[in-house]
Amino acid sequence: MDWLQHSHKNARILIIDDREASALGLAQIVERAGYAVCLTFTDPALAVERFAKISPDLVLLDLHMEPLSGIDVLRQINAQFAPRSRPPVLVLTADTTPEAKREALGAGATDFLSKPLDTTEVLLRIAHLLEARSLYQQCRVYSEGLERLVEQRTADLQKQTRDLEQTLSELRETQHQVIQQERLRALGTMASGIAHDLNNGLSLILGYGDMLLRDRSKFPPDSKEARYVEEMVNAGLDNAQMVKRLREFYRPCAEREDRQAVDLNQVVEQAVSLTAPRWQAEAEADGVTVRIKKDFGKLPVIAAAPAELREVLTNFIFNAVEAMPRGGRIEFKTRQKRGWVCLEVSDTGKGMTEETRRRCLEPFYTTKGDGGSGLGLAMSYGIIRRHGGTITVESRLNKGSTFTIHLPVPNEPIEPVFSGLEPAVRSLRVLVVDDHAGIREIVSAYLTEDQHTVETACGAREAMEKFQEAKFDLVITDQAMPDINGNELAASIKRIAPMEPVIMLTGFADLLRETGQRSRNVDLVLNKPARREDLRQAIRDVMHCN
Repeated sequence: MDWLQHSHKNARILIIDDREASALGLAQIVERAGYAVCLTFTDPALAVERFAKISPDLVLLDLHMEPLSGIDVLRQINAQFAPRSRPPVLVLTADTTPEAKREALGAGATDFLSKPLDTTEVLLRIAHLLEARSLYQQCRVYSEGLERLVEQRTADLQKQTRDLEQTLSELRETQHQVIQQERLRALGTMASGIAHDLNNGLSLILGYGDMLLRDRSKFPPDSKEARYVEEMVNAGLDNAQMVKRLREFYRPCAEREDRQAVDLNQVVEQAVSLTAPRWQAEAEADGVTVRIKKDFGKLPVIAAAPAELREVLTNFIFNAVEAMPRGGRIEFKTRQKRGWVCLEVSDTGKGMTEETRRRCLEPFYTTKGDGGSGLGLAMSYGIIRRHGGTITVESRLNKGSTFTIHLPVPNEPIEPVFSGLEPAVRSLRVLVVDDHAGIREIVSAYLTEDQHTVETACGAREAMEKFQEAKFDLVITDQAMPDINGNELAASIKRIAPMEPVIMLTGFADLLRETGQRSRNVDLVLNKPARREDLRQAIRDVMHCN
């Protein structure tokens, strides 16, 4: 008994009985048992009014009272408090009928005792109800804590799931980029081989065409024959430009490629201004409006070739205009992000499918049918890559597209580009080495016109014999030749004359730079087809470096 009487001595017990003698008698029983807080009310309405403020742990309630019965008190308590927050109610009544007991328990009473009361039984019932309430409250606290813990763990798990999904998405994108880079590298190698074969043929077309057009006695400028040759040369130039664009896709950054301090915001302004006449005229003809929005941030200068960047932006602008046949908006946004300059070019056009988005930077991939070569964006990709930057593409059907370029900010000051006139080159004695007779003839003709003396050789062995027999100021050699290639020939020449300038004229120029196979014995690599001005510039470069 003692542990039942004292384990909850601080519990608040509320006694509601309209008969004062009964209420006081019950209070004496409770207080004698050691319960310190015992409140009695003979007015059931007042007890209900103050119930929330009292917040009892147990209610001892008479059943038949005025003006509110015990059943009314139970109903009002039930109306004010949720089941989880209600205290237990022990009904004490002289009404021993089964109906009274059922009605009380049905109204929410926890237990039921009949008067006259047995003191021991009353105290046992009180102790059991308080113990049950205490255990319930402990379980409730534990349950709430468990719920909070579950919620926290669930939130943590959801966050980990989101992080994992983000990581998987990034891994998939990285995997796609790696696969794409390897595919592009393979395509670049293939393109190099194609360019080499085309360049050899174009060298003959352009070279012989130039030679014929300079023979005014046989091809007067106004003659039908001269016009035919000019058409052939122009067609050759168009194809040479196509090959050049193909080379631009995979060409690495040349060692001597000009870089200057460039304000990217200014380049955007120039590209918009240069392209505006064309796309504005087309838009006006179609009765649509193309709007340009610029959101420029303050940017540091970057080291770049401005003409190449303008070419990239020109591709973006015309692609955006084509994607908006009903008009729309092109937005340019620039920002500096740590060590990078960022440019976003967005349009409100028809967007791309996921397949098109993934492949749009690949060479020869086009959705324009016969109207596109599939080299514009591939060339842009090559230009940005040579600048040490990246291009990413985001697009959804009917939601427009966004091309994002990141270009590195240089760590050191950018040296100004020398723009003075190149000094003339004196007449030279040149050895031309190529296994193709037509190319030897064309290169010799170019050199002869510039007052150089030329000797030719059809291979490396013949070239070495002539080099050992006579003195030459310059050697121009092909790379791919039978038996001994151009690199081996250059090495043999340098062993005899370490200061002898060697130019390699080859269709594999970009691939040699890309793979690092260019020999240190070669002073300059020149791409085929090389016209007279190209050859002149190459000679100026190597002769003024030696």
